[in-house]
Amino acid sequence: MALSFAGWLAYREQQGAAESYLVQARRGALAAAEDGNPDAMITLSTILAWEGDPKSAESWIRRTQQRTPLLMPDWRIVRAEAGRGGLQTLAVSKSTEERLADGQLAHVMEGLWPLDCQYCGFSLGMGVPALRVFEHPWGATASLYHLGMCRYPEWTDNDGTPRDSSLGIFKLIGPSEPRLTWTASAAHTPQITLDDMSPVLMLVNPGVECVALARSEDGQWRMAPFFWHQQHGMMTADHALNTVPGTATVARRRLTGKMGFEEWSSDISRDMKRLIKRQGGLLLVITSGLAPGEPSAAVLNMALSAPDAVAGWIPVSADERGRTSRWRSRP
Repeated sequence: MALSFAGWLAYREQQGAAESYLVQARRGALAAAEDGNPDAMITLSTILAWEGDPKSAESWIRRTQQRTPLLMPDWRIVRAEAGRGGLQTLAVSKSTEERLADGQLAHVMEGLWPLDCQYCGFSLGMGVPALRVFEHPWGATASLYHLGMCRYPEWTDNDGTPRDSSLGIFKLIGPSEPRLTWTASAAHTPQITLDDMSPVLMLVNPGVECVALARSEDGQWRMAPFFWHQQHGMMTADHALNTVPGTATVARRRLTGKMGFEEWSSDISRDMKRLIKRQGGLLLVITSGLAPGEPSAAVLNMALSAPDAVAGWIPVSADERGRTSRWRSRP
């Protein structure tokens, strides 16, 4: 309850009061945990993970398990393999791990970036975030939250509005307004070809704190493109490329791409600007693998190799003809 109240204060934009309350909660939990209270041990471990000290958090969880095995929380802290991008630590529920196919949790962690909590909107900082998966009629979304303070790890089909899910009504990110952070970058590389030309790429991560999941025929869940991007005709690699219902505009050295209700922008060079106008459009690539920050060859490779990467041609003019090429990423 203490952590939840701090999260409510943060959601109400009372960040100072939330931080003060957390300090008091930590002090009280530490005193009670050292006296052997198992509930306080779990609370303390959660606070320590939230603060970015997973090693100490796991130590208190082990002490709880030794003292009261039946009181163990239904989640654990998972660490990424060495050398992988995205999240390095994540609090994941047992129900989520049971639903994900083998190896998918690593892909999910690689496609998530700890910027803003999807409940209160404040920075996730250096703490261990909680993964909350919301299952809806078209798939599922996995999003990041402050651990304990705003959400505990879980897999749910209820976003907090009673029985809305039974009517096919849902909100993307729980009961608060969506707070996703997008990032975009323009690039031109011979690694990507369309027949005999090398187009300008507009790489977009539409929500760095969220990835989409889809249920496979075997009943398990895997990372997938967002369903509304697929509805617009975005395709995975080595599939026929579509002209999608979007537009690209260039004003001075600024590129803006629009598709449906989404809009992204990025700086471009003069050479890329001329190439976009000469070729009549650009290749839009939507991927969870695009990291926030400065682009590089490594970032580009990660973005193009993400399991949910999809692409579509967007013209600079409404009468641009569709393309039937296949987009290829050269090794």
